[in-house]
Amino acid sequence: MFETITNPLRAFIDPTQRIYWLFLLTAFFITLFLFFRDRKNKSFFEFLGGKHWLSHSAKIDYIWFFIGFWINYFLILPLFSQSKFNVFLVNSLYDIYTPVELNLSKATILISYTLIVIVLLDLSYYFIHKAMHKNKFLWDCHKFHHSATSLTPITLYRTHPIEYILFGLQKITVIGVVTSLYIYQFEMIIQPVTFYGIGLGTLFFGLAGSNLRHSHIELKYYDWIENIFISPFMHQIHHSKNPKEHHSNFGAIFSFWDNIFGTLNKSKTIKKKLKYGIESYQYDSLIQSMILPIKNIKKDFK
Repeated sequence: MFETITNPLRAFIDPTQRIYWLFLLTAFFITLFLFFRDRKNKSFFEFLGGKHWLSHSAKIDYIWFFIGFWINYFLILPLFSQSKFNVFLVNSLYDIYTPVELNLSKATILISYTLIVIVLLDLSYYFIHKAMHKNKFLWDCHKFHHSATSLTPITLYRTHPIEYILFGLQKITVIGVVTSLYIYQFEMIIQPVTFYGIGLGTLFFGLAGSNLRHSHIELKYYDWIENIFISPFMHQIHHSKNPKEHHSNFGAIFSFWDNIFGTLNKSKTIKKKLKYGIESYQYDSLIQSMILPIKNIKKDFK
């Protein structure tokens, strides 16, 4: 029972999670650097946005971190089986085409596989995330995440169960299709390239300050870099109360999707202090936030 209750805390020692201790430590040292560079007579507590860590919004994040984890772990994840889906796809491929003979080294195969998975996961994330802002039902679900008026790394987990399902389907589909094609084509066990057990995409993302995306630390990249990668501050723009700002920057890692599809909003465009949350969304309770999409569907049919 105790292990079940405390299971969400394993995220701090799980290298596949954003809040893995190494990534949090990296974010802390980046914050220290920015503090000594830009502190402007603030204490480190003020610079860190310490008051936000104990706000009402943050407390909701901490509570949902546990509840959302249990819902995802016990009710949603069991619905998906990556291995069974992969086997199904590989078997299906035998009826579609014969593998092309390619003389590639194992290193080339695994590196290309890793890069393709990273790019396709990010591209599909962009479209799903954009749909969450454009589709009324999905936006009612996603509002729960955007209702945060204080940002902490735990805000990442402030996610409606519908989103868990959507991103579970996204992950199993993208990884399943690419992995199955590689297994069938090269007849070998396919795994992403890792560094001490950490995937390259996850490692780069974590060491680039991803935990500062949900924070009040304004980490901006050079303007030319923001044409390629989403900086933490660009994601903070995405959490702005201003609809023109929170309906932008839908990418996770790469910003060129936003650039291509006209939703890019770089750091240099923001000239004022950001305020977070949604003006038209009144947070009442966790239960109300969970059932809001269903309630609004009923209203639409009346």
